Amino acid sequence: MMSAALLAASIASVSKYFCRVIHQDNIAVCCNARSGLIGCPVRDHGCGVEWSRVQAPAPTNGFPQPIVKPTGRPGSSQPGSMFEAQMAQAALLKQIIESIRELITEATFEVSGTGMMLQAMDSSHVSLVALNLRSDGFQLFRADRPFSMGMNLNHMAKMLKCAGKDDTLTMRADEANDLVTFLFESPGNERLAEFELKLMDITSENLGIPDAEYSATVSMPSAEFQRIVKDLGSIGDTVEITVTKDDVRFAASGDIGNATIKCRQLLDTEKPEDRTLIEMVEPVNLTFALRYLINFSKATSLAPSVTIKLSTEMPVVVEYKLSDIGYVRFYLAPKIEDEEMEGEA
Repeated sequence: MMSAALLAASIASVSKYFCRVIHQDNIAVCCNARSGLIGCPVRDHGCGVEWSRVQAPAPTNGFPQPIVKPTGRPGSSQPGSMFEAQMAQAALLKQIIESIRELITEATFEVSGTGMMLQAMDSSHVSLVALNLRSDGFQLFRADRPFSMGMNLNHMAKMLKCAGKDDTLTMRADEANDLVTFLFESPGNERLAEFELKLMDITSENLGIPDAEYSATVSMPSAEFQRIVKDLGSIGDTVEITVTKDDVRFAASGDIGNATIKCRQLLDTEKPEDRTLIEMVEPVNLTFALRYLINFSKATSLAPSVTIKLSTEMPVVVEYKLSDIGYVRFYLAPKIEDEEMEGEA
């Protein structure tokens, strides 16, 4: 099998496909990696940079500079703002964190009136995690103004494990402090448990992920997808995914042999989550590292079905919809062909 170092070297960095949004002194600069432009000139580019009428420093490249208003990280000198959110089941957040913490150990939750968002790349910059929890999916949600909460996800997972199966979860944070409080409450209110987690000041760059039209979209049972990538992971290090109008094929090869798993389109089922639906504009054939897809499949418990979006020379998107509250999406850069690597050497 391919060594981990060689495998990492043969996978493109996922960051090159998106706009890099760098925050410095409350100024957001969108760096389009493909065009080399500093400052995104397109308002609908999808990079997530907020354009404002606030006067910006003089532009150096002919484009207006986008502005991001101060987020006021915990511990800042700006006036404190209160955040409070209540979920009907603490188990949901526990499952979310468990599904992503092996990919990213530290991340910043961006809190605003629209909800909670998290975006982070793994240490090798091969994959990206995007989590969106809408405010209307919570039983209670209050965010006086936008701010950031940096957390160690392994430490967060330890605290969430202390919640009972049916406990409700209330999160509270104040910018004046460097703590976030997790309050677990049993259904009969006979047990209350309160934990405080220290927040971190994490330096990170957000990637602007533009909406894109994909050549093929496959929806299938999440448990089946997990089984496929786990089975193929015992054969090889990478998987070749081929999508046609009739089926999607997963193939792997290694020192011990080869394996191919084909899933045909299946619409005639009683349960919608058991369907395999293929929407194709043009056929797709791409190769990805299996260990990342196996990690993505840890989100299986979050949703009965998974949506996989593919296009040539674009990261694959693996999406799990969280009913009534949001989604978690994983992006993985495709494997670079050996001949391309040799040409660059």
